[in-house]
Amino acid sequence: MTKRKPSGRPTPPRRLVEGAIKAIDLLEKGQAAEALEILLELDRTYPNHPEVLGTMVNAYYDLHDFLHYEYAMRRLARLEGHHPELSFALAGTYMANGRPAMALHAFQEALRRWPDDAKAEQARKDILMIDNVLHEQAAQFNLEETRAYDLLLQHDELRYCLDHGEYRQGRQVAEKLLRSFPDFVPALNNLSQIQSIEGDFEPAVQTILRALQVDPDNIHALSNLARLYFLGGRPDEAHKLAQRLKSSQAFAADRWTKIAEALTFLEDDAGVLALYEPAKAAGELEPPHVDALFYHLLAVAAYRLGKEKDAQKHWQKALKIDPHFAWALENVADLKKPVDDRSGVWAFALENWLLAPAVNDLYAQLETMKHAAKKSDVQARLGRFIEEKHAEVLFLAPHLVERGDAKAREFIVRTAAVTGHPILVSAAKDFVFGKRGSSQERFQAANILSEADLMPSGPIQMWSGDEKHEVMLLNVEINSEPVASNLPARVLALLEKAISALHDNDGPAAQAYLEQALVIRPDDPGLINNLAMSLEMQDQFEKAHDMVRQLHSRFPDYFFGVVGVAVLAIEEHDLDRAHHLLDDLMQRKKMHTSEFIALCRAQIQICLADKKPEAARTWLDMWARVDPDDQNMKNYRRRIGLMGKS
Repeated sequence: MTKRKPSGRPTPPRRLVEGAIKAIDLLEKGQAAEALEILLELDRTYPNHPEVLGTMVNAYYDLHDFLHYEYAMRRLARLEGHHPELSFALAGTYMANGRPAMALHAFQEALRRWPDDAKAEQARKDILMIDNVLHEQAAQFNLEETRAYDLLLQHDELRYCLDHGEYRQGRQVAEKLLRSFPDFVPALNNLSQIQSIEGDFEPAVQTILRALQVDPDNIHALSNLARLYFLGGRPDEAHKLAQRLKSSQAFAADRWTKIAEALTFLEDDAGVLALYEPAKAAGELEPPHVDALFYHLLAVAAYRLGKEKDAQKHWQKALKIDPHFAWALENVADLKKPVDDRSGVWAFALENWLLAPAVNDLYAQLETMKHAAKKSDVQARLGRFIEEKHAEVLFLAPHLVERGDAKAREFIVRTAAVTGHPILVSAAKDFVFGKRGSSQERFQAANILSEADLMPSGPIQMWSGDEKHEVMLLNVEINSEPVASNLPARVLALLEKAISALHDNDGPAAQAYLEQALVIRPDDPGLINNLAMSLEMQDQFEKAHDMVRQLHSRFPDYFFGVVGVAVLAIEEHDLDRAHHLLDDLMQRKKMHTSEFIALCRAQIQICLADKKPEAARTWLDMWARVDPDDQNMKNYRRRIGLMGKS
């Protein structure tokens, strides 16, 4: 394998040129990962452009990522097949990535076209070596050698398609191969993987059963079927297959990884760890017998069994085998964070749980309901849809919460929010109130459920480190626009003067203006509430409190009246009643700024009465976000500070 040399060609678009220059500059500085990020974005915008692919090949080469190097090189070679160096390099890449039949075919084609090229002599030597390897492989098939080589070539192509996500092409290759060689078990196993990825679960199961009829102890078939049964919500059958898998003595180059993969999905952590000693005894703890994934799965199992030091050692081994193995890198990086910021150890990313068909179908259903009038109707219909079409999601929900990555948990939380299905809601709440995931992830999940009316607004207890702390859920739209009034102009003028007097602590003046206004509008709750405030300002507490109680009795839904009687209940040490009144207010979806501030003040008072300064501080912070310049906060901040020190 070699780095690709740039060649002259027509000037590409300006944005592409600028991006490519920046990427090349980063490559020259040794920043291949940063360069690749730019190149991948360019490739999405300008697909199959030689300038982008050529630089991408060099970036992958510098990163020693020869699997993706192969993919970029093949795409480039298809675009620029007139360059012999690309053809010879692609053949060498196939050879390095364990695709001998494809390598032989590519070398032979390159030599046919450029027999006198500088690389031709080395290619002839490589062909002799590859031919010996293929001859040994072909001997096991009891086929005429030409047919055996054709089988191996098609199987290499099938594995290439799987490795690079070309599933449609891979399915075609597999079906063609199996028409000629219907009992070729590796092709059956690969076809079943493609079928399962594309959501054809029952055909995938049937394909694996067909493979097991040919080879009942086949490691890949047993592993794949156990995994499919579990992901399809058939755990009992999966566990029975796992026992067969553990006892199988069939040969498989990556047997330990395939067994560990199935046992990890089945949550048999002890079983995964138990693979280490027999693999060691067999002298098969290094590639090609095991890969980075095997050590990653060992690490996850060890961590979940409380063996963090062993887990770290296994991840180090995984990264020694493959320094760019993203799953190991992400888990190791997560463990370096403070406990509250950790997402949690995971074995498989969301896409490996084979949920893409469910996700796509769910989005399609949502699209058909985007104009539905009621959220509850949407939830009900989507809940039924999940039950009828994708019941596997309901089975997997608690497993995804407990063992999935952050995306898996978010998928369950958001699916619970849009469907309201009780099983999904239960799993989502288990996440919110559990210890897995970062505090921020769990708080975000709680808010998503609250916005979907699946959790009430108000205080909840959530884990932070090894202790539970109270956090506040408040699903409310706060509006600061002036409130429209139906009061006559004369009354509005009097009210404005009264409010100005209240701000100046001039209770008598405010009382005079308000009493004049109430002559005109005797039943306006806002005027009555402000009159009570003016009386309290003059130390006429009993009269003011009676007025607040009467106000609430006459207008039980009036926001400030509810707050008023809640504050009175706090002062009378009737905290249960105060909590009840304020909890009802917090279920309201819309509040004016003045209402929200009144709620914050009342909540701070009840938190202080409950001797919960941290909860009071939470309400003070919410108040500050709404009106950071409110001078009334100073007194509350001082009171909270004093209680926190006591």
